[in-house]
Amino acid sequence: MNNLDLSNTQYWQEVRSIADDLAIEAIADNKGDRNDAEDSIQDSRLHEAIDNHELVIYYRGNDTVLRHSPNDEAWLDCYDAESIGTLVIGKGMHGARTVQTFFALEADVQSVLDDALDDAEADWDHRNPVSL
Repeated sequence: MNNLDLSNTQYWQEVRSIADDLAIEAIADNKGDRNDAEDSIQDSRLHEAIDNHELVIYYRGNDTVLRHSPNDEAWLDCYDAESIGTLVIGKGMHGARTVQTFFALEADVQSVLDDALDDAEADWDHRNPVSL
C-alpha cells in the first residue's frame, strides 16, 4: 500500500482485505475446520497482522484509521487514564496514538471477520468436496 491517506471506502476495503487474508490462510492451514481457524486467528494471527500493518506502523496511517474507524476508543477497554498517562510518558504522543490505532484497526477487522470466515469456509468446501 503506497498511499496511506485512504478514503472511507478505501479504508473499509483494506479492513475487509485484512480479514479475508486472515480467514483464507486460517481455513487452509486448518483444513477447512472453522473452529480451529477462528482459534488460530484469535491466538496470534490477528495480532500479528494488525501489528505489522502499514496503517499502524506509519503515523500517517494512524491518522487514516482514527479518521474512519468507529472504534477509535477501543483501546480504553485495555488502558485506563493512568495507563494512558504512563504510555504517553514512555512512548510519547505518537507512541500512544499508535497503540490507539492498533486497537481501532483490530476492532474494525474483528467486525468483518465472521463474514470473511463464511466466505473462506464456503470457498474451501467448494474446492474440497467431501467424498461419500
